[in-house]
Amino acid sequence: MLAGCDNGKKSTGTPLPNVPETYSLKIDIIGEGNVKKTPDKEVYEKNDMVTLKAIPAEDHDFAFWEGAIRSTEPEPVIIMEKDIHLKANFGLILGHADFNDDDPGEEYDHMRWVIEDGKLSFTVNAGFLGQLPIIDIGFLPESFYGETDIEFDDTDFYQGVGLTFNLISKDAKSFHYFKIMKNGYYYIRKAIPEGGMFKLTTLKTGQVPGFKRNEANKLAFSLKDSVFTFYINGSYVDYIELEDIIPVFFLILTSPDNDTTAYFDNLKLLSLDPQIEPINLDIVSQNKNLPEAMKIIDIRNE
Repeated sequence: MLAGCDNGKKSTGTPLPNVPETYSLKIDIIGEGNVKKTPDKEVYEKNDMVTLKAIPAEDHDFAFWEGAIRSTEPEPVIIMEKDIHLKANFGLILGHADFNDDDPGEEYDHMRWVIEDGKLSFTVNAGFLGQLPIIDIGFLPESFYGETDIEFDDTDFYQGVGLTFNLISKDAKSFHYFKIMKNGYYYIRKAIPEGGMFKLTTLKTGQVPGFKRNEANKLAFSLKDSVFTFYINGSYVDYIELEDIIPVFFLILTSPDNDTTAYFDNLKLLSLDPQIEPINLDIVSQNKNLPEAMKIIDIRNE
């Protein structure tokens, strides 16, 4: 008999065991903080569910995740279907506001603001675009994160409300802004004066994830390595890379056809620059007044 010959009969050896697929979960910490994994394992089997919890250090807060997930939710749940590498970004708290103390506010031509019932109420007259600075120009670090809750007034028309994030010119007459509309879409736009009028150019647009027409929506953006990244309701939506950057954090409200009011709450700003020391920015907070409003912009001819 030749070696290896089985006389036509199949082998009856023991079958190999069913080895489960396993995956790794690597998390890099950027800034001051830590991440708790539940369950905490060296490797995970396919379809294991893992709950993450971002835990900031003192005077810091969680900003956002990068990598396999892009989100601002501090406690996401992930399903292990492949090797996952994440970066958890934490930032030094520059300022925050929950608007608990009422303030009679101020009124300007075609716009006004007031703090009452735990919210900042911002109103702009029909045909205008209004901006309300939260921090003086030039005070923000080169890398930072900002967010706020935004709620629409109880109306049927589609006003736009959001944040101005970058100035194109130091006189603040040209700028980029990020807004959501009551029809459930977001826009990233460039605004520049042109020929005696004001030109608004849409750079990016899309549907708002988890849009809540009659409840607060959370808008956020970060600046890191010359890239602005935008989030709505915890989810990543878009990004834009710019060469000339003068970062700002202004509240913005557009009102093409009717007088418009929007409400802001839970405003937060974080520095992502590890070299920045804690500083007292001129941010809206208890016992502080808002800085003067930026020039109101007439968009009735747009």
